[in-house]
Amino acid sequence: MNNRSHAAEDATDSVVQEGWIDSVQRYVALFGGMIATSLLMSLAVGWMTSLRGVSGPAISVVIDPIPAVLVIAACLLASLGVAVIVGRIVNPAVATFVLGWGIAVLAMRSGTHLDLLFAGATGPAVAVETALWGLVVLGLAAVIFRLTGPLPDQPSAPVADVTDPRVMFGPISLRSAAAGSLALVAIFFVATNDTKGQAIFAATLGGVLAGLAGRMLAPRLQPVLIFAAPCVFMALGQLWAFRGDEAQQVSAWLVGNGSRLGIPTPMDAAAGTLMGVSAGIGWSRGFVEQHRGD
Repeated sequence: MNNRSHAAEDATDSVVQEGWIDSVQRYVALFGGMIATSLLMSLAVGWMTSLRGVSGPAISVVIDPIPAVLVIAACLLASLGVAVIVGRIVNPAVATFVLGWGIAVLAMRSGTHLDLLFAGATGPAVAVETALWGLVVLGLAAVIFRLTGPLPDQPSAPVADVTDPRVMFGPISLRSAAAGSLALVAIFFVATNDTKGQAIFAATLGGVLAGLAGRMLAPRLQPVLIFAAPCVFMALGQLWAFRGDEAQQVSAWLVGNGSRLGIPTPMDAAAGTLMGVSAGIGWSRGFVEQHRGD
C-alpha cells in the first residue's frame, strides 16, 4: 500500500515538474521571440527615411522605395524564422503574435497618418499598400501554420489545408473572413487622436475582434485567411478617409474633421492584424469546442 502511495506521489511530482518546465519554455520562447523580432525589424528603420525626415509610414513616401522593400523583406524572412521556432515550442497563434510584435516595433518608429498626408500620399496608394500588406500577412500566417502544425484545439486538422486554395478561399473561410469588418468598428471608436500608439492599439483591437468572431464563425477551420481580412477592410477604410484632393484632405485633418478610419498606416494595419487576430484566436478557445477526432 505504501509502495503504491509513494509511486503515486512520484508520478504527481513528475507531472508537476514537467508542467513547470513546459511553462518556462513557453514564456522564454514568447519573450525571447519578441525581443529577437524587435531587433530584426528595427534594422529596417534606417532604410525607411521619407522626405519629411522621419521613417516613412508607407513605402510610397520613402525616398528610396526599392532598397526599403528589399530590406524589409529580408527582416521579415529572418523574423519569420524566429516565429517558426516559437511556433514549434508553443503554437502557431503565439508565433504569429511574435511576428506581429516585430512589425509593430518598426511601425512604432515610423511616422503617422499626418506624415502620409504632408508627404503627398493619395488614398488609393495608401489603400493598395495596406492591401498588399494583407497579402504578405496571409503568406506569413500560412507558412507559420504549415510548419508549426494546427492549433492545440484542432490537433487532427490536416496542416496541408492552410496552403490549399480550395480550403483557404472556400465558403467557410470567406464567412470567417467577413469578421474582418469589425476592425473598422474598433478603429472608429478607439482611434481618437494622432498618436502612434493609439493607431496601433486600434488596429490590434480590430484584429482581436476579427480573430475572436472569425474563429467562432468557423471553429473547425484552421484560421489563416482571417489574418489578412482586417487589412483588406482597413484598406477600404483608408480609401474612404483619404478621398478628395490633397488640399481638401490636409484641411480636413488640420481642423479635426478627418475620418478616423485613416489613422492606422499600412504598417500599423499589418502589425495590429497579426497581433490582434492571434490574441482573438487564443481567447476564442473558451467559446470554441475542441475537435480531436473529426
